[in-house]
Amino acid sequence: MSLKRLERTAIRTSFIRSAKCHLASIFADDSTRQATANASDGRIAIVKEIENQVHGRMQAIDDVWVQSNCRKYVNLGCGVDMRSWRIELPPSSTVYDVDKLRVIQSKLSTLERNSFNPNQTPSGTKIKYLPLRYGIHELQKSYFNEMNFSETANLWCMEGFLEYLNPGSRANLISFVSCVPQKTGKIVVSCVLPSIFEEFPPNEPRQRVYFGGWSPELWTTEKTLTVMKDNCIQATNVRHITDHCVVIEGTVRK
Repeated sequence: MSLKRLERTAIRTSFIRSAKCHLASIFADDSTRQATANASDGRIAIVKEIENQVHGRMQAIDDVWVQSNCRKYVNLGCGVDMRSWRIELPPSSTVYDVDKLRVIQSKLSTLERNSFNPNQTPSGTKIKYLPLRYGIHELQKSYFNEMNFSETANLWCMEGFLEYLNPGSRANLISFVSCVPQKTGKIVVSCVLPSIFEEFPPNEPRQRVYFGGWSPELWTTEKTLTVMKDNCIQATNVRHITDHCVVIEGTVRK
């Protein structure tokens, strides 16, 4: 199975298991056309919006990883993301995939079943896994101190993740990243904006499935930038993916 098809299949399977909704089929080879053939106008609009968000942010964050010139990459809430295999990173680099235990187990099983080496990419990038039994609050600075983060340039990635955390957990996670001793720390996050709830009210039955697990309190771009600034992270770029999604890059100030 090709990498592109593997990733689409993994994402589709993830959606089917977690949401059991038609959104999953936007990742099939026929893309949105098949998913929206018999759908209402409202469903077509939201499927297209989320498809544009996913593919737009993936490309934007791919670019950040490739251009970052880091040696360690922490993929927080990695899910079924196959970025480590999709892009070429320096052979001396290491990617840390962080997610709940069952997600990591599913990802490893999918990779091995399709003859991918789960511990190293063809270009030589090493992959390590940090499974969490309960949630992101289990992360400890000691994990990263033991892996010599203080001696390297590190990139922390939060793609499609923050909207699943409540505001307090979001702020704590950003604070955690800024407090880990590191030679150079960079951060890239994707943010779904609260304006999406104005266009697609989540209280409507047909919309609820698309926002399953999301916090009702999403942050505006300005709020995200303020929390980053309060935690000594200087924003270096804000990229608008859609009207309701941005990708923000930042650098941890020493």
